[in-house]
Amino acid sequence: ASTGCNLETGCYHLVGSNYFCGPYVISHTYWVDAGQPGEDPDNPVDFEVCLKNPQCAEAAVEGYMKKWAQDCDHDGQISCNDFARIHKAGPFGCNGTWVLTTDFWSTFKQCYPD
Repeated sequence: ASTGCNLETGCYHLVGSNYFCGPYVISHTYWVDAGQPGEDPDNPVDFEVCLKNPQCAEAAVEGYMKKWAQDCDHDGQISCNDFARIHKAGPFGCNGTWVLTTDFWSTFKQCYPD
């Protein structure tokens, strides 16, 4: 939902925000929280290399969700809806309603309707 499945998405800065990379639009902090998949102490851009690779980027998402999984929408279960909210809003903002009005959420719901 972040890039419309554009696997060619590179890295970029958002105005007033962090540096993000790859098809899942992941920040360095997210990648660190995910356990730094693809980490290579000899490569100063290992973060970028990982997140531009779909399999490594997916491992980052999975690691992040394992660390921060929670019931953001308070429906009694942890589901893909919660994971999407965590991905977009982070673990401390996922229960907010603002994410539900974003283009990200609209795209996500087209792919994963209830």
